[in-house]
Amino acid sequence: MAVVDADLNFIYVDVGTNGRMSDGCVWGKCGFSSTLANNTLYIPDVQALAGRETKVPYVLIADEAFGLKPYLMKPFPRGQLNLESQIFNYRLSRARRCIENAFGILAARWRVFRKAIGLQKIIRLAACTLHNFQRSTPAARNVCSPPGSIDIDDLGTGQVIAGAWRNKTVVQPMSSLGGNRCNHADKNFFISPAALLAGS
Repeated sequence: MAVVDADLNFIYVDVGTNGRMSDGCVWGKCGFSSTLANNTLYIPDVQALAGRETKVPYVLIADEAFGLKPYLMKPFPRGQLNLESQIFNYRLSRARRCIENAFGILAARWRVFRKAIGLQKIIRLAACTLHNFQRSTPAARNVCSPPGSIDIDDLGTGQVIAGAWRNKTVVQPMSSLGGNRCNHADKNFFISPAALLAGS
């Protein structure tokens, strides 16, 4: 279980469970989850989004495997989605791609992840630390993950252009969008031009 920032750096890693458990189950057992639930992480107070008065909390982007919480933002469930919900889900999936790209780069760079290594905590934590170190400067980032190495969107077609790491690893792709609706964010912000300007 890991949390990754927008720059593909690991900011939290929990190696306490094996890969056979669902993400939601792993999340429920990790200390970070309970610390978030107890509000003891000293996360900044709610803030208004750019050009809006509605204040929203800081959140983590999650997929349908996670339970709905005020600090987790999930996609709207599949089915009869209106255009706004479809746009929201698309933009949320773009944000979720950070974690997939980070794990993809990690597995492509460190070949030990091409096979099952069990709960070798020290190896996993060391690899995540080295991954972050190798991304700590623009020059290092260009060597470790040069242009074309991560998934990007073709803004003209809306299609995902697969990153080169996908040709070097056996990492399973993230599941498709779905899950419970997000009950805590101003959806209208995330589908607005202001969200594009804010980098969402």
